[in-house]
Amino acid sequence: MRTQGILRTHGYCIKIMCSKKFIFTILCLSTMASLAFSQSKRDARWVMGYYSSLPGNENTAEFGGMYLTFENGVVKIEEFDIFSDTPMATANDENGNLLFYSTGCTIFNRNMQVMENGRDIIPNTYCYKDADSYTFIRSGGIALPNPANDQLWYNFQYRFEDKLSVWPLIKQLYLTTVDMAGDGGLGKVTDKQNIVIEDSLTGMYSAVRHGNGRDWWVVVPRGTDRSFWRMQITPAGVQPPVLQTIPPPYTPFNFTQLIPVDQPPYLDTVPALEYNSEANNGQADFSPDGRMYARIIPNYGDVEIYDFNRCAGLLRLRRVFPVPRSLYPPPPTDPEYTLPPACGLSFSPDSRYLYFSNTGGLYQLDLADNTSDYTLIGTYTGFNEQFPGSTNFYQLHRAPDGKIYMAAGNGTKYLHVIDHPNEAGMACGFREQGLKLPRWNSWTINYFPNFNLYDDPYGGCDSLGINDPNYAGAPLFEEFKVFPNPASAGLIKVYVPPCESARVSVCSIDGKVLYEMKQVTGNVVYGVDCADWPAGVYVVTAYIDAQKPVSKSVLVMH
Repeated sequence: MRTQGILRTHGYCIKIMCSKKFIFTILCLSTMASLAFSQSKRDARWVMGYYSSLPGNENTAEFGGMYLTFENGVVKIEEFDIFSDTPMATANDENGNLLFYSTGCTIFNRNMQVMENGRDIIPNTYCYKDADSYTFIRSGGIALPNPANDQLWYNFQYRFEDKLSVWPLIKQLYLTTVDMAGDGGLGKVTDKQNIVIEDSLTGMYSAVRHGNGRDWWVVVPRGTDRSFWRMQITPAGVQPPVLQTIPPPYTPFNFTQLIPVDQPPYLDTVPALEYNSEANNGQADFSPDGRMYARIIPNYGDVEIYDFNRCAGLLRLRRVFPVPRSLYPPPPTDPEYTLPPACGLSFSPDSRYLYFSNTGGLYQLDLADNTSDYTLIGTYTGFNEQFPGSTNFYQLHRAPDGKIYMAAGNGTKYLHVIDHPNEAGMACGFREQGLKLPRWNSWTINYFPNFNLYDDPYGGCDSLGINDPNYAGAPLFEEFKVFPNPASAGLIKVYVPPCESARVSVCSIDGKVLYEMKQVTGNVVYGVDCADWPAGVYVVTAYIDAQKPVSKSVLVMH
């Protein structure tokens, strides 16, 4: 007896005749199948705004919280009551529902209440005003889920060595652990004030998915030279940091800066410290495809662009060029003096362009070009709604609607918008004050990594087969995997779960054995060379311990 199956591929139906020995279900292999996977919406809700600090009148028409929710290519702004200062890090579930946010000093649950055990996640003597306030570090917070348990979250937070110093130094990176199963689902802080890095640091760290498609890398620049701490987050938790140093030469800061003082001559000269000068006013970012890393060092430092190996977590310097002088108007007391820029940057969604700002100008760099010739996209016009709300240019971030939003280095009611960031030059559609906010926002813009980036099929470490958003965690005992499917690079990978012993065979559709591994070890991924096999469907069968055979079908394409 023969059984007829139907394989749908490239929009066509192909009939397959199977012997009864190899009856199996053919999965839909349409070229559009990946679109059926639900995309993670962990970055779909941003939390912005801050309270008035007036007891009993914390939320007003001017002050309070704002949700920016991105859905179906549209951004919706919703006001809510907030009882803290500016959020540093925001955590959402897979559907874009808020779980918690952190001010850098306190963690608040989705009800805008202090999370159980959520105060003093860093020593509160380093918080501005009070324990529910903030730490002044603009890119100072990231929240990431455990790769195998989305109820377990890790919140990273800097703290200043001295919040009152002219050049604030960042000396520690703290780790807070949040269990979302605690307090009836509102979350509970289970561990806090853990120092994971103690060093001279800068306020511009960022995260990217590991090449295995499951873990995370967190990259933290040191405060001197070109050295970077990297930490891997695995199902076992946050691993110890490892330091990588890029060989010199470096471009040191060699200037002095004028700062305002309270007595004549009302301006004073202060020497800048290398890489610590206004360390909180820069930004770093990974490209959406995870292959590049860039950072912008403020106060007339550099834009640095690196290649990134998602498997090893290693950086390789690609190019460096100086940050252009800010176009922001100088103070009238000193016509030769230009304000030091607050800088930000972001990659375009297609990873081709890098946008960067320096308070007064917005620039675009084409990464497909090996030169460092950037294009001026926009110039700050000096607009402010009311003093001192200067709506200048600062940090940028990609949004799920395909646009890039830019906050100001000030308290304002606007975000600037790049409507078409994948387009070259002025076609990118930059709009100054492109999004009007109903309330004040101060400096920051939420940071999220690319939650929809998975394995790197060319990196050599994608052994887990995680190539879609529906992956549920580490392989289970009973989970026998064959991937990629379809296989088009001449290699099939077979994962055998933990076991005492196993045998694996690969058969053609008519039952002919083409390949066999008679004795294999469990919890290992094996490669099978299929480059010389005719295109078609094959059956991979595993005989694991005393269990019944498990078969998987795989389509080989050339």
